[in-house]
Amino acid sequence: MQGEFTANITPRSISLKNTAGTDFTSVWNVYEYWREAKDVIIVVFRSGGYSTLSLAGLSEPQRNELRGILSTALPRR
Repeated sequence: MQGEFTANITPRSISLKNTAGTDFTSVWNVYEYWREAKDVIIVVFRSGGYSTLSLAGLSEPQRNELRGILSTALPRR
């Protein structure tokens, strides 16, 4: 996929949209776990696929809020 992506992450679900017109929403139970690397968070589907979330544009409080939501919804590996 191409374009700029926007993620909306809540305690109930994750929604991804891009400027090319793709729109995807799922609840947390389709994911198995999440992990963090330098400036990215990867959420892994139970099927083995994954979504990558960039942390580069987030402040430290925003990063901590995201980690908190993910930690409540999924195990961290």
